Amino acid sequence: MPSRRRAPERRKVPYLNDDRIIIPFKFLDLSQMDHRLDPLDSGGHLMKIATGEFPPREPRPEDPLTAWVTLAHLGLIEEGAPPLHWSRPQHLNREQRLEAAREVLSEAELLMVESIAVPKRYRTIPARELEEMIRTAPDYIDRMWAGCWLTLIGWTESPDCSFRDLSEMPSDMGGELEETIVEAYAATIGVTSRDDVVGWRRVDESYETLLICHRLGICDAHYSLNGPPPYENMKDTVPLGPGWRQVVRIVPDNTQ
Repeated sequence: MPSRRRAPERRKVPYLNDDRIIIPFKFLDLSQMDHRLDPLDSGGHLMKIATGEFPPREPRPEDPLTAWVTLAHLGLIEEGAPPLHWSRPQHLNREQRLEAAREVLSEAELLMVESIAVPKRYRTIPARELEEMIRTAPDYIDRMWAGCWLTLIGWTESPDCSFRDLSEMPSDMGGELEETIVEAYAATIGVTSRDDVVGWRRVDESYETLLICHRLGICDAHYSLNGPPPYENMKDTVPLGPGWRQVVRIVPDNTQ
């Protein structure tokens, strides 16, 4: 009697139990990027060489996850950014830097960092063009990254944003920005009508849809805790004008 084949295990989006990372002020000053901001946990690697295993993770906010979130927030997971460590090659692109992050982060933590580290090309596009990309780009990946960046910089919280929020949408749908991205993914698997109940159930339960929603949720939570990236990092998307202001954080100098 032929044996039954097992259905392939469905991919699961790795959720982080504790994803509320607050970046310390001192980390926002690039001159402070020394041993206090160690994205590779160099001391942990030395302990592993000596003892065969990593030591317990340091308490937040000094752990590698906070360091990587800071680098992502500041747009430093890109080619041309400061070196990660003296022992690493100086010129690493985004993918190579994320591979370095994989050495010290869990899969869920890496997803969080990757979502905040929106690829540079999207961060250089004006907001209205990004909105148009979200509505019309044939590739849902382009739409997703455009949506992540507009969420990270606070555009989606402003009256300038043309997407309807959750409260203005039908009860069985998410916010318009999220739904527009998901619809583009649905089209790639042949689901083009909301009347296709079976097809939309397949879309709603898919790994890709859950990943899109989780990335947008990560960016929304990060913005609510840490605010937008430095203005220098987002000026190409949102020029200063009516309804927008630049905020400078002033903190006590305790170095003396």
